[in-house]
Amino acid sequence: MTIEESGLRFDFAPSYQVIKFDETNFYRQYFNKLPGSKGIDMMALSSSVVLMIEVKNFTGYEMDNTWRTVSNKLRDGEESLDIEVAKKVAMSLACLFGASTKKEKSSNAASLDPYFESLAGKVGRQEAKLQVVLFVEGVTDSHARTKKMKMKALTDSIKRQLSWLACDVLVEDTALHKAAYFGVTK
Repeated sequence: MTIEESGLRFDFAPSYQVIKFDETNFYRQYFNKLPGSKGIDMMALSSSVVLMIEVKNFTGYEMDNTWRTVSNKLRDGEESLDIEVAKKVAMSLACLFGASTKKEKSSNAASLDPYFESLAGKVGRQEAKLQVVLFVEGVTDSHARTKKMKMKALTDSIKRQLSWLACDVLVEDTALHKAAYFGVTK
């Protein structure tokens, strides 16, 4: 299955079930009514992993977004990527739980049930792992820090902010992508 997001093409093996989470009907019609609500871009399920994927493509706007790669920063009402991703994961989990409570009354909610069940069942029983992925294109080296240093700092900060959740965190781009769960091209 192929999903396009932010000018990037994500290719998943046929064994994955994939959705654009923040475009699901339940998220848009119900959860998005909550002021300040946020949702991750994609979710993907396989027999061994649940992926929560956020995609940012700063290509062409690298300088404008350099500050977003610095951990725990707020500027003009916007959040650095680590804060944004941690909030999106937490709110997406809340949305999935909410959908599970309404699945008998709403087909929009029922469509998210496999994702909730995988999290509550497989991940909860440690039969599968939860992987949070920030895929960020357009991170550049600066005088103070290399791209790898920035991505490592984002990874560490997201892990700290999600320490309440049993998950692995991966921050990568097309140059550093290892293709463990999906392929990606520009």
